Amino acid sequence: MKTFIRIYIFIVFLLFACITREELTAQTNSREDIVTAPNAIYAEIFGRGIFLSAAYERLLFETTPHNIGLSAGVGFWAEVEIGGTGQNEGGVTIPIYANYLYGGNDKLELGIGITFAPNISTYQFYDEFTSEWMVTTFIGYRYQPTDGGFLFRVGYAPIFGHEKIILYGGIGLGYAF
Repeated sequence: MKTFIRIYIFIVFLLFACITREELTAQTNSREDIVTAPNAIYAEIFGRGIFLSAAYERLLFETTPHNIGLSAGVGFWAEVEIGGTGQNEGGVTIPIYANYLYGGNDKLELGIGITFAPNISTYQFYDEFTSEWMVTTFIGYRYQPTDGGFLFRVGYAPIFGHEKIILYGGIGLGYAF
């Protein structure tokens, strides 16, 4: 498992080094380089909220191609009893994370954060989550126009629990304003 984590971190740093390697030149920002819609709301299935979540994100900088977003959300997870008592169990998740975004309207997204999911480890379907606090990451594609509108994101979102790595992914739709 330690080898997998080292390889994963190496790949993330390699991607970061490749996308930030550009010449530093003095230039003026064109209209396309200015972010006029730094806020976003979106719903995500799977991903960092475990099953279904809604999040608010704020971009910190006014220009592209490099930007950082801070996000927080609320979600839920559900356990469906198959062939037993018919009772369903579920709970709330709270994902909090930071994203590095590279690009104009089409962006590479690299993110890291934590997700709090009370009592998730006590249910049979989610027994691979051995802790209520999980480190979540994200590597993916995001379409978010700099002047606002429709937002789409999809990517790979592995979750690091206590001594376990859950290979996960997510897809989200929303609105930037």
